[in-house]
Amino acid sequence: MGQSDRLDQGFVPIDATYDSAYWELYAQMFSSGAALTLLDTISATIPASGTLSTADIASTTAAVRTCVENRSQALKDALAGQ
Repeated sequence: MGQSDRLDQGFVPIDATYDSAYWELYAQMFSSGAALTLLDTISATIPASGTLSTADIASTTAAVRTCVENRSQALKDALAGQ
């Protein structure tokens, strides 16, 4: 077997470790709802100012919430398909 075979074999544990860590992070942050809780906590601490209105904060929070919800659903679907 050639050099590339040894390299390919060397990456298998890394891939498995990555996948394991990735799904653990998914469980901790997305499926548990922690990401949305953190979003709410953080957005509640952002003060309105002359250049940042409460409407801006609410709008941005809603946009991030949509991204987190979409990502959460995509990951849930991916995990179900494994």
